[in-house]
Amino acid sequence: MVGPGKQSQTNNGPTCTWQGAVYQANSTGIGVSTNGTGLDNIYKLNAQPGYFAYFEPTTINGYPAVYASRADQRSSGICSLSIGLANDTTAVVTSSLVTGQNKTNPCPVAERTAQAMIEHLKGAA
Repeated sequence: MVGPGKQSQTNNGPTCTWQGAVYQANSTGIGVSTNGTGLDNIYKLNAQPGYFAYFEPTTINGYPAVYASRADQRSSGICSLSIGLANDTTAVVTSSLVTGQNKTNPCPVAERTAQAMIEHLKGAA
């Protein structure tokens, strides 16, 4: 991903999306939600049987995180990773890879984006 991202605003909060440097059809986006629930909401939704097609807790640079989505599109190039930044703030990183070597394994791209985001936030603090 290269250059400045394209910023937008959703009902959940601000987002930024970057296009791929080699394959411009590929993108990675970060959305920040300050809805007051943090990762707690994702865990509550996961308690509903069948809500998520995949749910895999992890950590990113020491922050709690979860790979989770209602539809499992990872083999098609789409991966979603939610990171708990604070009790009331979650960042969601989504990689969408329609072509290229990482298309069938997009989650490491989401993870690298999340790691870069956290390092950037630490540097800004």
